Amino acid sequence: VFAGHEPREGGTEALQQVQLLWEETMAQTAADYLASGEASGKRLVIIAGGNHVRYGFGIPRRLFRRVPVPYTIVETYIAEISRDKRGTRMDVEIPELPMRPADVYWAVRYDDLEGERVKLGVLIGRAEEGGVRVIAVIPGSPAEAAGLQEGDRIVSAGGAAVREVFDLTRKVSEYEPGDTGPVEVMRGEERVSLEVTYDALRHGR
Repeated sequence: VFAGHEPREGGTEALQQVQLLWEETMAQTAADYLASGEASGKRLVIIAGGNHVRYGFGIPRRLFRRVPVPYTIVETYIAEISRDKRGTRMDVEIPELPMRPADVYWAVRYDDLEGERVKLGVLIGRAEEGGVRVIAVIPGSPAEAAGLQEGDRIVSAGGAAVREVFDLTRKVSEYEPGDTGPVEVMRGEERVSLEVTYDALRHGR
């Protein structure tokens, strides 16, 4: 799983902590539902990413620890994927373990519902002064090509004010690959205008 994510300071510890928090929260939510009267006579279906359930790790074990009920893992299996779409899949090799990844496989065809969504290529966080703080810039991304730097505070994108993370993600989602648009940042006390040429980023690139 780590191979499909960009390397960052602190190695894999932060990513692992986020995954553990996600899975423990999902397991606790499911356990609360199963323990309630509302779940009587029903079966609970949890839809989650394969890496959160594969081999029984993640959600299944964490839920079973709380409420020891039987469960079945159903995993989709992509029967065929066209050559031009292979680059959109996360670059992860599933380890060989002496156990089955899932109890049931559901064969499906590959379907890219969203096509190639563009990305700016930055890790961001909320800035106390307003706007969005650039925590890191992904190598080879549109952000790097445009000159965005770690520590920049994004205050405008596409001519619209950026007051919070949602403002930036919404504006970026309006672009198509090859589109260009202005991004304004505060770099210290200086307001800097940059021109971004947007492109799609793929897992493992």
